[in-house]
Amino acid sequence: MSIYYPKINSLFKRDIKTFKVIPSIREDDTILALTYINNLIIEEKIDGTNAHIEYTNNIWGEFIDYYSRKNKIEDCPNCAKKLNRPYDVNGFPIEIFKCSICKGKGYKDIKFIRETLERVINLVRLKDWYKQNFKQDKDSASVTIKIYGEVFGDKINKGGKYVGKKDYRDFRVFDIVIGNSWLSPIKRNELCKELNLIPIPVITYLFRFPTFKECYDMLFRTKNKSLLAEEFGQEAILEGYIIRPQLSLYTNKGRVIGKIKCSDFEKGE
Repeated sequence: MSIYYPKINSLFKRDIKTFKVIPSIREDDTILALTYINNLIIEEKIDGTNAHIEYTNNIWGEFIDYYSRKNKIEDCPNCAKKLNRPYDVNGFPIEIFKCSICKGKGYKDIKFIRETLERVINLVRLKDWYKQNFKQDKDSASVTIKIYGEVFGDKINKGGKYVGKKDYRDFRVFDIVIGNSWLSPIKRNELCKELNLIPIPVITYLFRFPTFKECYDMLFRTKNKSLLAEEFGQEAILEGYIIRPQLSLYTNKGRVIGKIKCSDFEKGE
């Protein structure tokens, strides 16, 4: 069963009426823990669609699955047969399939996700890396690698602002899970390099948790330009930040990680 990407909480509490953030730390262990850490990394939050690939190779076979948010991207039986791809209806009626090829339910969204992941992720490199690191024999436990990231570009939310090209989409990695272990940003980036993938841009490093005012200043004054857009020669205001420790840390509520978005604040405040 897939580990869906868990929700990342906002750093600050929200006003009940306006739903905008207020200068009070969210009372959640995964956020409170950040306030005790003095080696933090701030990464760009991309305006796109959460997607990931899962890969496993064991004595029962090779398994490659693509996901758009929490939805597994399936081929309908007709398209799977045409492309000689395996499919499993799992006892559900055919109409629930979100086929990535024909114009079935969910087509407009997931067609772009599937084709982007297939183009950007080099399966040959991924398979070679997997074989070098995990044995495929009867005594080996099945290990799955999950590569999470953001698909962005034309027709994906407002992601076209990053690329400035019609019908172009791309993928940036924000997390990698091997088995049940989440890689630290450093290890994630090292593996991305091996697999010829690009991680999300790093905005800056901090040596203490930022205040409410500092978060506002970064978002609207000092570091408000999208580094992703700059890669494509474009200029855009960034959507927000992901803040996390440079090492993977956990509480009994989950990973230590948080986010803050421009939309969390009143405009022009």
